[in-house]
Amino acid sequence: MAPNTAYDALCAPHIDSAAPVLAWRGRRIGHAKFLRLAARAANALAAAGLGADDVVTVQVVRSPVALALCAGAVQAGVIYAPPGAVQSDTGLLIRDTAGPPARGPALTLSADGDCGTFLDLMAAQEEVAPVAARGPGDTAALCLGPAEVRVVTHRALLAQARGPADLWAPLEAGP
Repeated sequence: MAPNTAYDALCAPHIDSAAPVLAWRGRRIGHAKFLRLAARAANALAAAGLGADDVVTVQVVRSPVALALCAGAVQAGVIYAPPGAVQSDTGLLIRDTAGPPARGPALTLSADGDCGTFLDLMAAQEEVAPVAARGPGDTAALCLGPAEVRVVTHRALLAQARGPADLWAPLEAGP
């Protein structure tokens, strides 16, 4: 397996753990189940044509699938970005099912993460995915600061997160 700074520290140690990583609507979801979902997301990103250093812009509310998409992007080496962080139509937009037409390639995910074209693409994927080689200084995400777009490296992501479910928090807060 190729070294991936954030994935190796935050996800790989928990790959077989049934210990809960998050709770959703009264259910606890274990690390292993969550990471299989993240691998499906990583494979879905690849099936959509994205690879290391490509950008996925994500405009969805929190759900286990949305969090798995974040972890899957880290696993695949895809740069995770909020709307407005990227000024071009490159990459892929994943957004809630409601909304205006997208300017570029787009897939949907419902607000609760239980339907949409991205979920359909994920369902067709394997539960094991390659891990892209990403070093500490490689970009993991972009986030919007008060006046500019900030780069979140794998090192910064690792410094701010404690486990797979924490991957989202640093993306909201910025470096």
